[in-house]
Amino acid sequence: MEIVIGYALFNLITCVFIFKKYKENNIIKYIYSIWTISSFASILYYIESFKYTRITILPYIFLYICLIISLVPLFSFKEKHLTKVEIGNKWIFKRVIYCIIIISILPFLENVIHLIGSMNNSTQIAEIYDEKMSGEIDNSKLITWHTSIGKICNSINLKFAYCSIFILFTYLANFRFNKYVGIGLAIVCINPILHSIAISSRAGIVFTCLNGVFYYFLFRNILPSSIRKNIKKGGVILISLAIFSFFIVTISRYFSNEAYQNVSFWAWLSLYLGEGTLNFNDAMWYTKAYMAGDNCFSFFKSIFGLDTFTDLLERRAYWEIRTGVQGNLFYTFIGDLFSDMGYFVIPFLMFISLYIRKQIRNKTSVRMLPLYMFSIWATLCIGGFTCYIFKTVSGTIDILSSFFIIFILNYKFNHAQQKG
Repeated sequence: MEIVIGYALFNLITCVFIFKKYKENNIIKYIYSIWTISSFASILYYIESFKYTRITILPYIFLYICLIISLVPLFSFKEKHLTKVEIGNKWIFKRVIYCIIIISILPFLENVIHLIGSMNNSTQIAEIYDEKMSGEIDNSKLITWHTSIGKICNSINLKFAYCSIFILFTYLANFRFNKYVGIGLAIVCINPILHSIAISSRAGIVFTCLNGVFYYFLFRNILPSSIRKNIKKGGVILISLAIFSFFIVTISRYFSNEAYQNVSFWAWLSLYLGEGTLNFNDAMWYTKAYMAGDNCFSFFKSIFGLDTFTDLLERRAYWEIRTGVQGNLFYTFIGDLFSDMGYFVIPFLMFISLYIRKQIRNKTSVRMLPLYMFSIWATLCIGGFTCYIFKTVSGTIDILSSFFIIFILNYKFNHAQQKG
């Protein structure tokens, strides 16, 4: 107990230091505040769960070192120095976002209609989650409310989930605001949240809101003042609705499963915030075997013809026996990487952090691709108190799809109409 409290207090001290040392760096203050809140939530869950018996200091020290290494690019980034985000070709940029908007309208409307119809049956949300996690049905059978065209468009929209907010803010920072385009891009960003609620997943709700705040800090200094005011007003409304939706999903899942009710509702809620660091310390640190990329990099192993698991449940069944670590829990993003490469996670994180730092440090004008790389690393750190958010095959495909789109928008095509 004392070690868990000590870790939380140490994070609080670090957070206070960051607030004093990096007064103008809202991004690093924001991200470390999330990790500090997570560490305090772990105290509540530790007290009520009665399941952690191997908590020691060394795993927390390792976790702290890895986190600080991961945050190196964020410590170096100065928001006020960013004066321009360079778009490769504005003509192409506009046409791409028009296509994304058109594709997203139908699934957005179908998701809204489905959720309105499901409001009178909140237990359905929990039942979908239980069936999904048990492997009784797959996602193709879960999503039955879309038309054939809507289902295709929804799948395409989800491929933009990791870059949609970035594209929205890039548009706001580089073009005269058009309310129809603005509303359209908002639909592109909101649809993944609606999809998450519909399939009883809280991840889409939480990470979209957290990432939205990050992108506001990132682009704030290059946005017109009128746009900033409207974002604040709209953001408060959207985040309030998202929090309400999060609680609806959480309450449905909690009261529909007696196993969850071994702890109080608030302690169970703190599981989402604080479980990752506890599980890393108590379980992942003592893993009996490393998964050699099967946890976080199975997609890359499969395309190179290496033996791996692309099915989540098969991977868990195989590796849980060999590692002694339960596969369906949070271990932080550091823990997930640790499960694949052990202590080599430190040089791995150091290499990536220093590379990204080099791409954006002391630059006032940054091209879309390097800034997006920085943004994705930041969002990984933001959601990293839970897990490595890109570790599934579908998650890897989605992030690669996003990078492909940003690469196209970043490339300087020679076009006669490149004048925005």
